[in-house]
Amino acid sequence: MYVCVNKVVMTCFCWLQGGGNDCPEIRKCEKARLREMQKSKKQKIQEILDAEDASVEANRVSLVMITLLTYFFNLRLANKFPRH
Repeated sequence: MYVCVNKVVMTCFCWLQGGGNDCPEIRKCEKARLREMQKSKKQKIQEILDAEDASVEANRVSLVMITLLTYFFNLRLANKFPRH
């Protein structure tokens, strides 16, 4: 995560010059911090979406397996599928 090391020094310097929070150095640090936060947020959202996709795929595979097992079980009950 991006941290502006000189932020406190620049804040004091800009305040002494009467610039307040409008100092370009502070704006640059804040923009970089916000970009890092947005990047982190997007990454976390992508991780959540990937986990949901994996869960949906696992459920789909389970459903296919249950469907196939049910089909073959019903064939066996109807004596259309020979026993070994």
